[in-house]
Amino acid sequence: MQQQNQNKELTNNYVTAVSGVAKTRELMEKYIADEALISHIEVFEAAFPRYDLLIDEMTAEDKRVKM
Repeated sequence: MQQQNQNKELTNNYVTAVSGVAKTRELMEKYIADEALISHIEVFEAAFPRYDLLIDEMTAEDKRVKM
């Protein structure tokens, strides 16, 4: 149960931290270890600076959760 709560907290912190701000490499490296994913985000950030992340629903503990 503790791991699930930590995962939820990390996900919420990530979405809050990167939505609507410049997605710098330093910021991405706080949350992401996959170099390919960081590069992917950098491409989208260059095309759409400071884009927002809008979460309509999320899967948590095998259940869909409306946001």
